[in-house]
Amino acid sequence: MARFEFAPGTRLPVSAEVAQGALEAIAARSRGKLAPAAVVAAAKPVKHPLHRCFTWDDTIAAQKHREEEARHLIRCVVMREVDGETLGEPVRAYVNIRTEEDSDYRSMVDVLSDDELGEKLLRHALDEARSWQRRYRSLEQLREVCRVLDRVIEKVAV
Repeated sequence: MARFEFAPGTRLPVSAEVAQGALEAIAARSRGKLAPAAVVAAAKPVKHPLHRCFTWDDTIAAQKHREEEARHLIRCVVMREVDGETLGEPVRAYVNIRTEEDSDYRSMVDVLSDDELGEKLLRHALDEARSWQRRYRSLEQLREVCRVLDRVIEKVAV
């Protein structure tokens, strides 16, 4: 028997157990596959347990969708060169910086030249590394990567 909970910071109007049960039922109707379109379709009836997890007002939903498209646009811009120096790999031009009040994107150049913003980016990177570890630690082929990450996180996290 498994116990389910939402990832830290998740704010939804149903419990993780209710969400997981509803998602499992939707997946069962599609031989284990869980497609977002199928989840939306199943949740459309007002009495469905996941109905309150969605924005059904089309005007509000359209605005949220455009904001998600803007996030995608911002994340896709990369730098190939900085101050005349060619970078080995493309680097995101903008990174998301989260504070207790909000979340917005900043120029990577600005973030790396500001100690406080650089520290926030580092903390976010460590959180993502831990999240990646939680997702993939059970894969035998990645256990050594997880051990190395543990050492790096321990060394960098102050």
